[in-house]
Amino acid sequence: MGSKSSQIKAMRKGIGLQQLLDEAYNILGNPMLIFDMNYRLVAYTDVKNDDPIWNEFVETGRLSPKTIEFSMAESFIDVAANSDGRAYLLISEKLKYNRIIGQLYNKKSEPVADLAVVACKKPFEDNDQSLIRKICDKISKEIGNDKYYLNYGKAYIENMIIRLIENDFEDRRLYADHIANIYRGFKKYIYVAAASSADSNLVYLKELMRQTQPDLKYTIYHNRIVILFSSNYKTFQAKRDLQKLYSIFEQENIFVGISTSFENLFELPRYYAEAVAALDGQESNSNERHCFYKLSC
Repeated sequence: MGSKSSQIKAMRKGIGLQQLLDEAYNILGNPMLIFDMNYRLVAYTDVKNDDPIWNEFVETGRLSPKTIEFSMAESFIDVAANSDGRAYLLISEKLKYNRIIGQLYNKKSEPVADLAVVACKKPFEDNDQSLIRKICDKISKEIGNDKYYLNYGKAYIENMIIRLIENDFEDRRLYADHIANIYRGFKKYIYVAAASSADSNLVYLKELMRQTQPDLKYTIYHNRIVILFSSNYKTFQAKRDLQKLYSIFEQENIFVGISTSFENLFELPRYYAEAVAALDGQESNSNERHCFYKLSC
């Protein structure tokens, strides 16, 4: 049969999510399930076991707020937030079995789900974490082009940015792993831009920007396009930090306001307000319609 790694590599593309999951279970020997970024069950191997979190997923289709709070208390959320977004081990004295969690992505590298493998049939082996990363890569390629997951990943990021702007968190600690997904890939200094145009549809412009510079993060909020981006430089320069978007701003008659730099995404409300103030000043200055207004520190 070959090594487990070669068996995972040989798993065929296009056979469907459930069959991939079943084949992965047969290779590793422990059951696994997939849940989306809202803790809703997507698919699972039909293997009975006595793990309470597994059974909650299977019986109710999602995790309860109580179980999510338990995950925070057991530092599961912190471990996820501090991971590299690949696969990480979770251990709790209050649970009978260890588990490894790996993240799944669409082709835009947006997180769309997590794969959970529970060691209820046999203990994990030394290289299982590496093998689960390979399984996650395989499943991500399987679902990466699926329209549902492309839309889901985009909506997840956009909604999380809006929640940050509105500071819509009852307990920030419960969302540490979600905010880590926004940080991932960012350089040291973060900026937020607010953009508007009277000439074009904002949804169209947002998608045009997204296609042109997909490494940035976008949403629409209060009739403005919000752009989150980062730089190694504390001082913003438009043609350096937004190089690919610069021509779109000019061609599509877009006004843009840029915040000062910051490092903590939970401070986004303050810096979004800076960007809006910059945008308002930009729009009132008809002589600099295509220039960037930079709010003073």
